[in-house]
Amino acid sequence: MKDTTRADPMFNIPLTRVDGVDATVTLRELSGAQPVHVVLLRHLNCAFCQVHLGEIVRRRDEIGRVVVVSFADHERTLEYGLNLPRGVMLVRDEGRNLYAASTAPRGSLWAVLLRPQIIAKIAWYSTKGIMTRPPKEDGSQLGADLVFDVHGRAVLKYISQTSDDRPPVDLIIGAMHVARAGIEVRTAA
Repeated sequence: MKDTTRADPMFNIPLTRVDGVDATVTLRELSGAQPVHVVLLRHLNCAFCQVHLGEIVRRRDEIGRVVVVSFADHERTLEYGLNLPRGVMLVRDEGRNLYAASTAPRGSLWAVLLRPQIIAKIAWYSTKGIMTRPPKEDGSQLGADLVFDVHGRAVLKYISQTSDDRPPVDLIIGAMHVARAGIEVRTAA
């Protein structure tokens, strides 16, 4: 039987803070002994990530602690962080160790750009003034949304399958409620 009381190994992967300190930290340290929602960005110019993160920020009072993860270089990530609201933590995973551990894949050209629904959304975003610049980082990297409870157990692991695939914010809020309640989530071994 799987031990569900132990922290997920992802909770202890070294990441780099992007706040002038540039210290190595883990999600365990960033969680502050609270449940935490972790957003793995695709790349810093990803319009789908911007829209998703905007929805999360608007409902952050319901969500709680949010950590945003980028694999971009230090300067680009630092510049990106200037636009994040206070209280949303930004870290770098330049080696993409957390991405690999979460199983966030690199997508095919079809999954990332060529599907008609993606092209239509990008066109619609441009009419709304949402930035749709080409990526400066690996545009094939897909993202993920993770929720960990206070013990570092993964309550939600939503892995994007296409560039526009992100979970509904209500699903994230529900997972944060489960994490706060300390409900043990059983997963298949």
